[in-house]
Amino acid sequence: MRRSAENFPTIYIEAGSSKLTVGRDNFITLLKFNLATAVTEDKMADRYAQKTFCLGASLMLLLATPLLAVVAPDTNEYFLQRLEQQEQRLRELESLWEYRQRQTLFVSSSTNNSIQVPTDDQEAFERLRDVVQTQNKELYELKKAIGPQVISGHPKSRMKIVGRVNAAYWGHPNHDHGAELLEGGPDGPQNQFEWRRLRFGVKGTLPANMEYRLEMEYEGGFQTQFRDCWLGWNDVPFLQKLLVGNQKRPYALDQLNSGHWNVFMERPFITDAFNESNRRVGIQSYGFSPDLEWNWRFGVFNMRNIQATGNYTNDDLQLEAAARIANTFWYDEETNGRGYGHWALSGSTAYPDENTSDFNNPTGPDPSAARFRAFPEARTTKRWLDTGVIAGATNYQLLGAEGALNIGPLQVVTEYMHVWVNRAAGFGEEVQLHGGYLYLSYFLTGDHMPWNRKIGNLSRVEPLEDFFLVKTCDGSLGSGYGAW
Repeated sequence: MRRSAENFPTIYIEAGSSKLTVGRDNFITLLKFNLATAVTEDKMADRYAQKTFCLGASLMLLLATPLLAVVAPDTNEYFLQRLEQQEQRLRELESLWEYRQRQTLFVSSSTNNSIQVPTDDQEAFERLRDVVQTQNKELYELKKAIGPQVISGHPKSRMKIVGRVNAAYWGHPNHDHGAELLEGGPDGPQNQFEWRRLRFGVKGTLPANMEYRLEMEYEGGFQTQFRDCWLGWNDVPFLQKLLVGNQKRPYALDQLNSGHWNVFMERPFITDAFNESNRRVGIQSYGFSPDLEWNWRFGVFNMRNIQATGNYTNDDLQLEAAARIANTFWYDEETNGRGYGHWALSGSTAYPDENTSDFNNPTGPDPSAARFRAFPEARTTKRWLDTGVIAGATNYQLLGAEGALNIGPLQVVTEYMHVWVNRAAGFGEEVQLHGGYLYLSYFLTGDHMPWNRKIGNLSRVEPLEDFFLVKTCDGSLGSGYGAW
């Protein structure tokens, strides 16, 4: 017997470096341990349990949003409206009751003679009292159904709790001499377990056209960092959406994609190097055309990554202006986007501090941001590819081109980026760095990788069939394959 999609967690399984999505909706994702057994219990019905046995390269546990939602937002809104109506009705009944009580069941005269109110009025009072008691019981049940609430300072503000937990294990059974020079000494790179991501945050909307997001990263242990941290305004003339704060810079497709939806476990060298940690403090506009064929974003940023320190200390602002224009030239509406084509151009011009190459904490100045580095695709404790701070770099320009073609379960994505670094006199010639990647993916189960035309990014996979294994009412087993 197949259960509905809403009752199952989302499960990802990775083999090698490719990600296989095997669930449709919320809550738990499995990746990243060499051999893992995971049991997740469906809270919608205690008699059902899912058992997933994973044999592969890795295991990741992902807590998808919303983490602490008690009821679905639409249901929650309905209960709140019902509660408000019931409370208003109760106030009306109590006012009527008090009015009738003031008339009293007995009308006293000045001579202290009592005249009894007719019996039908007494019965009306009894009925009114019963109605009030019933209303009180309904209010109690409504409040119980709604559960704990975060009370905001304004009735139109909304908040949603978000987060994720990724655990990773990397083994290095063999290595060559070159790896010893980069990490681990004579013993070479060591096997390691790490909390790849430990994120917790909130996002929501504020009246009348504002939104916000604050997300913290705890995977560094004692060194807590922030990720998305911004305030935004929607429906702004010409700019459409405007975000101010720590956010992703508008280049490198694989960096703009959420880590939830990327096909591979780790990002390519080139996007990791040219858009390291991808988020910077800045102001950025986001827009799209009415027909959803075009989307764009552009903004100005400080070049330094301050997610760990929380501050920037330097008289030189080290500013960067960046933009991206993207076009979805084909989108198959009849199949809800199982076929689409995309291309985009992106670029930036940046002005690092040419005079400061050393880090002078805590008083500053912060060093030049003219540095490009990346982890290898098999995660290590430090970045193996590193130019160091490029001495005398006065400015640099970046240009990127990207394309994606999706035909049903087949997807092809490519990207190329080039950076020109200009240096002051006496520091040598111009430095040029460039690179690209090409990948092909295919769903064996016939699923496809969705596309978000408003922002020009990959979107969430929704499998044609959920991945599950349950015991049916007649005692047999029911199962679903998910998306592979």
